[in-house]
Amino acid sequence: MCEDAYSWPERADPLSIAEKLKNSLARDGKAPPFQTVDFPSTEDRRKRVRYWAGRVDGPMVLPWISLNPSGKRGDGRGSTGTRIANFAWRWGFDGVAVYNIYPFPGPKPKGIEKQVVEWQERGNFAVRDAIAENHRYTAECLRGFDAALVAWGAQDGHFGAETLRWAKELFNAIQLANASRNGDFETWCIGITKRGHPRHPSPLGRVPADTLPERYHILCK
Repeated sequence: MCEDAYSWPERADPLSIAEKLKNSLARDGKAPPFQTVDFPSTEDRRKRVRYWAGRVDGPMVLPWISLNPSGKRGDGRGSTGTRIANFAWRWGFDGVAVYNIYPFPGPKPKGIEKQVVEWQERGNFAVRDAIAENHRYTAECLRGFDAALVAWGAQDGHFGAETLRWAKELFNAIQLANASRNGDFETWCIGITKRGHPRHPSPLGRVPADTLPERYHILCK
């Protein structure tokens, strides 16, 4: 269960997320200093909220879905976290809430690739169960939302295929959580790789700072 689902600002006006992405503002400059909070904790992070609005009675916080937690402690002001915040700021949002396909922490995808790819042949069902529980948590947190920005980056080979499969599982869980709401849950991105994955916001990904969001339809197929 997402215990914080009704205590954070992204619950204020969630149905406006898709419309906001379709009509993105073009603010100048970078996001102002932001506060960072991890849920349930930094050591066991399934969600990281960054927000910079001076009030919390009606800001719009943009959900992002990335690959996995970086494992870094602190306030999340590393290069990727700052880029995520800056994109959302330029598009007119008041904060971001970052979720992940995989709950396993690690600074690089290679660090979690083996356990994701080999869990079935090794009979390590704890890996499968941890991913499924993370998806349930994320879907519950996004109940009532109509869109999120997906950005797990280019993944190759078997790991890439597994990641796309698990991403579709997460998408289906979110759709199911929103079954009572009219309209589909939309996924957006900051570009698509040659293999069909949504681009990652890392500075190494060569995504221009003035990039506007675009629809990502692959999860719907």
